[in-house]
Amino acid sequence: MQYLERYGFSGGIFPVNPRRREVLGRSCVPNVAALVEVPDMAVIAVPAVGVAEVMRDCQASGVQAQTIYTSGFAEAGGDGEAREAELRDLIADSETLVCGPNSQGVANFLDSMVAYFTSELGSDDAPPGPVGFVSHSGVMGGVVARECIDRGVGAGYLVSLGNEAGISLADTIAYMASDPRIRVVGAYVEGVRDAGALREAISQAQDHGVVVVILKGGRGDAAVRAVASHTSALAGDWATHAAALRQWGAVVVEDLDGMFDALELFALCRARPAGPSIGVITNSGGIGVLCADAATSLGLDIPPLSPDVEASIAERLPAFGSPRNPVDVALQLLTEPERLGFYIEAVAGDPGIDIVMPFPGVTRRSVETVVGEIADAAAATDKPVIAGWLGGDPEGPKLLRAASIPAYPTPERAARAARLLLDAVPTPTDMEDGSVDYFDEALTVLSRFRGRCGPLTEQESISIVDACGVHVARAEYAEDAEAAGAAAEKFNGPVALKISSLDLPHKSDAGGVVLNLQGATQTSEAARRMLKTVATRAPDARIDGFLIEEMVSGRVELLVGMHRDDTFGPVVVVGLGGTLVEIAPDRALRVPPFGRSEVRAMLRELRSYAVLESVRGSPPVDIEAVMDVVLRVGALALKAPEIAALDINPLIVSETGAVAADALVVLRS
Repeated sequence: MQYLERYGFSGGIFPVNPRRREVLGRSCVPNVAALVEVPDMAVIAVPAVGVAEVMRDCQASGVQAQTIYTSGFAEAGGDGEAREAELRDLIADSETLVCGPNSQGVANFLDSMVAYFTSELGSDDAPPGPVGFVSHSGVMGGVVARECIDRGVGAGYLVSLGNEAGISLADTIAYMASDPRIRVVGAYVEGVRDAGALREAISQAQDHGVVVVILKGGRGDAAVRAVASHTSALAGDWATHAAALRQWGAVVVEDLDGMFDALELFALCRARPAGPSIGVITNSGGIGVLCADAATSLGLDIPPLSPDVEASIAERLPAFGSPRNPVDVALQLLTEPERLGFYIEAVAGDPGIDIVMPFPGVTRRSVETVVGEIADAAAATDKPVIAGWLGGDPEGPKLLRAASIPAYPTPERAARAARLLLDAVPTPTDMEDGSVDYFDEALTVLSRFRGRCGPLTEQESISIVDACGVHVARAEYAEDAEAAGAAAEKFNGPVALKISSLDLPHKSDAGGVVLNLQGATQTSEAARRMLKTVATRAPDARIDGFLIEEMVSGRVELLVGMHRDDTFGPVVVVGLGGTLVEIAPDRALRVPPFGRSEVRAMLRELRSYAVLESVRGSPPVDIEAVMDVVLRVGALALKAPEIAALDINPLIVSETGAVAADALVVLRS
């Protein structure tokens, strides 16, 4: 009630409490039915056992919206789960909008309606801003709002979802983004209940030109346990969440500082970069070096300026300055601060520069002039301007933000903001519909295993992969060691010998793989030894024979796979394969459907991407063939829901193609 009054809410405020006659000088009534007019929203703060009854009273009186502060529901377990189920039934059977339970409230600063309880909002008068924030943690909402206020950015909306029994994360993002006064919506997320609805909400936000920034909690086991006790959500795999959200167009940050900086960035900076090239203007060679280090570590570029631009800067610089990018104006910023704008505009005018980064250091004199020069230069260009302010007068960043220029205290944070700005640029998407003939064959092959549940043998798995149009290594099946030797004679070169067993999906762990065997004798002897080794390491495994496979040569071994996530459904993975899967994990993930451009982006995310390109004069591997495999796996995942998981490992890639040398398919009932 105090916040409603302090922020100037113009509507009626009606306390309801059977044990009080007045609250904050306002007369109380004993129940909702006694109100003289129907309020737009009820804020419910009664013991958990009484919430359902109050909800019914509000619904009977025609109150269309309810915010439930009370905790003690599903997040508490036991009886709380039953109480929440009752609330969900009441919501489902009505048109009531409910926020909570376990919520700290809702706030619309833009229209002076603040029904949120937190001490973080303080008592100071602060204008609203273009930032919406929605959270599964009430405390987090107050902290973010306070930071936005302190930075001079301001807050527009604040919603604490609590247990999300009524309005959802997706509902809230879509609603905030539909307000033309909002430029960015931030979200602290502990669990995604409806991935499809969230994807649509992010898409709607993009249509409105609003950036969605998400901080996903719950990385490790301890964090997941805390999430479960906090809001009763399942955190899920963090990497999967991050990959899916980025794929759908959200900006994903990894910590609170990242959230604060991103909200400031997108609230103030409306321009978007055409590429990753940054032009830095500073008064310190050290700052310039650190900016370059930070930028390049994030995949950004500090390119040379064009000769004409560099020459025009050199004409005005003192001899001890540097006209090269990063431009160092040195002490001229102290003696002639009014020249700073020229240098910024010159750099911004270079066609090879996409983002402009003025970064004064330790500036305490002529602060208003320096800020004015930056602001005027920013207004004169349509390229994004991200400022740095290292040390110096603390009023500098405040003045920059007041001029709609985001300002960061270190080169690393400024570079991270530039990276986020580039990541927020919508990219054209192309979708593969998978409607090609080979999927009919794959589904026919799959039908042979109808009724099976669990892993298939390698031979069975390879037959499905082959039917999808993926090139597979030539192989022969043999029932015993002698037959394995005879099968090896059918190959012109060395072969791989593999045990065949439904109980050994990872054959090499049990000694079930031997490579580079020649001829019948060597292969038969290896098969006999393999049987003894497997019997020792996996005595309960049922052996049904051997697979003899041609040795395939290539430069890189990759893994292409799919698993079904409880939240997002099928998730496709590509990364380093072979024995490096666990030793040096390197992967990229996407949620199908996706197209060729998305797969290309996946591959470029790999730290090991360089090994796919030209190495020491050798030609690059056949990346198009790898992309074909990833697309086929993604399409199969959508067409065959009975597949719980699929691994192609290794996918051996050469300059002329990609061949699946092993595969594992796991079926679900």
